[in-house]
Amino acid sequence: VDVPFLSPEERCAFILKIVMKDKLKSLLKKHWQVDHFRPLQEDICLQLIRGNDCLVILPTGGGKSLC
Repeated sequence: VDVPFLSPEERCAFILKIVMKDKLKSLLKKHWQVDHFRPLQEDICLQLIRGNDCLVILPTGGGKSLC
């Protein structure tokens, strides 16, 4: 992936995000038999994979169990 306006560190983070999104979507399909995340689920999962703490407040039926 050639993204000339990004520093090497930013380019690495960008590529990692793309790879992790693909992996997350394949796990989503494998374990929950769905093709798409609900709003915010993917962002929450990516933050957790990066080792960041998250406080998630979603309505009933918002998909907290997956996160």
